[in-house]
Amino acid sequence: MVKRNNNDPSTSSPASKIQKTDKIIENNQICERDDRQIQEIIDSQKRIETTIQEIAKQLSSADQIQMNNEDSESATATMIGCPKKSIKNETMLESGKSFILKHIFKDVPALETGKSLCSEWEDHFGALWRMQIRHQDTFLAIYLDFMRNENWENLTTELNFKVKIQPVGCPKDVYHAKATFEKNRKTVTNGYARLINWDDVERKYTENGRLPLEIQVKVNKTIDARKADLRSFGDERSEFSDVTLNVDDELFHVSKHILAYHSDFFRSMFVGNFKESKKSVIELKGVDPYDFENYLEALYGKTSIINDSTVEGILLIADMYGTQIIADTCTKFLEKESTKKSAKKLHMSCCYNLEGLKKTCLSQINTTSEIKAAIPKNAQILDRATMISLLEKLIDN
Repeated sequence: MVKRNNNDPSTSSPASKIQKTDKIIENNQICERDDRQIQEIIDSQKRIETTIQEIAKQLSSADQIQMNNEDSESATATMIGCPKKSIKNETMLESGKSFILKHIFKDVPALETGKSLCSEWEDHFGALWRMQIRHQDTFLAIYLDFMRNENWENLTTELNFKVKIQPVGCPKDVYHAKATFEKNRKTVTNGYARLINWDDVERKYTENGRLPLEIQVKVNKTIDARKADLRSFGDERSEFSDVTLNVDDELFHVSKHILAYHSDFFRSMFVGNFKESKKSVIELKGVDPYDFENYLEALYGKTSIINDSTVEGILLIADMYGTQIIADTCTKFLEKESTKKSAKKLHMSCCYNLEGLKKTCLSQINTTSEIKAAIPKNAQILDRATMISLLEKLIDN
């Protein structure tokens, strides 16, 4: 056995001790760095788990809503002052040109008088929408904000919307409103200046300073001032058509043959044993005439009508009436020309059954920020398979 020489200068010199000390410090720093990285991973996993739990609740809620689709709302709210309200079970979104805005506002009780908090702008049917809350004197004010792009400058939009706000531990309060967003105004705000007494906000409606809010929007009609004298399907076409379609009192003179050839809906209507097949004027309900005209323009070959402002409205009509050629044309535009974000395109692909576009979008959404942006606050937008695909991507990240 070899005895260790405690007097070995290589182990007892000041330089050696300093070297050992530096090594210990370096090892400690490495350990601290590793600990920080491990903690960051743990924190990231916790955030992902929280996100998954929230989405799971939304999915569960959506399933329950679908099973219990009962609507008992009847009260109509006044626009200024204390509105009337109705209390109901949450229902599925109305069909047609509709969408839901959802947001959780934070630190609401600390909001100073005269100050506002806003949700992020969201793209729906070619325009931007958001929710705004304001500490207005001694009340909570809630507004729906609308921002046009350059293609909407001459459009007037008529809509209904419902504000849904939930007292802690109670059913949601629902407030109804109508609004008209006039043309030539880039940003328009409409809502309730005095919705809830501010003292009740913290006492009844917030939990840990958080206020969940939902606004359901139903666009009834869009009026385009520029097309009043330029309609391609007006009286000047009547001698070349064999049927007239009445959409919200606007008449469209069209060809049964063209519609039946491209649309499953119109093929059944005109060729099947429906009473409408014998009529010269047929009323179509639940359709915005502005979107319907754009749909007809595209169907008759004017595909230049499809742009980022019109594409969603056209897709809505194409999906309603089973017009695959228009769905394909819109898909091509969204894949090749549109400047919309991949998350919005993914949402549209789920809403309007565009499987090819869905696959393209999912392949483009890869980073954590992209995945989170693609997971909507309204879980009903995505089908379950798409939601699972996004969650798997999120976990893998």
